[in-house]
Amino acid sequence: MVASNFPRAYDFVQVDEKGKDDDPDDRGGRTCDGITQEEFDAWCSIHKQPFGDVWDITEATKQAIYFVNYWSPWCDRLPNAIDYLWFDVAVNSGHHEATLILQRSLGFNSRQTDGSIGVFTAQRAVVYPDKQDLVTKFVNEHKLVYDMIIKAHPTDSKYRKGWFNRIQHELVNATAMLTDVQAS
Repeated sequence: MVASNFPRAYDFVQVDEKGKDDDPDDRGGRTCDGITQEEFDAWCSIHKQPFGDVWDITEATKQAIYFVNYWSPWCDRLPNAIDYLWFDVAVNSGHHEATLILQRSLGFNSRQTDGSIGVFTAQRAVVYPDKQDLVTKFVNEHKLVYDMIIKAHPTDSKYRKGWFNRIQHELVNATAMLTDVQAS
């Protein structure tokens, strides 16, 4: 577990989330760097900040949303590289989907796979003996999720290239994180 991974993981995620989008086919709606207008409005309401267009979000607010809404509290309890993978999917598809992917990667049975991250899931990730194997399983499970989305919503096939580029980035980035720790 590496508590200092947030800045690096954030930078990795921003490669795939960077940009302003208002695609009418995207169920996320109007977004800026992965933050939806709805999420930004909720953040502003809770933190008593002025409402505005998500496209005008400050870097400080964006990082705070990413840290509070996606990184905390579980990523600092997950092993190096797995923290980044879970964070990336949580940003892209939500905590529930990120946890389902992690639980399936860890070999949970159907009764245990509930999409709720907690100490049991975190502990299983920490003691998993081969972190590179876990990275590979996680990335493969994420690919299956994208395949299922495209099957259920064929119009989403236009996002396939970007989604599969993201999968490749996850594999490369997580492997680099594991290699960096092994080298130190």
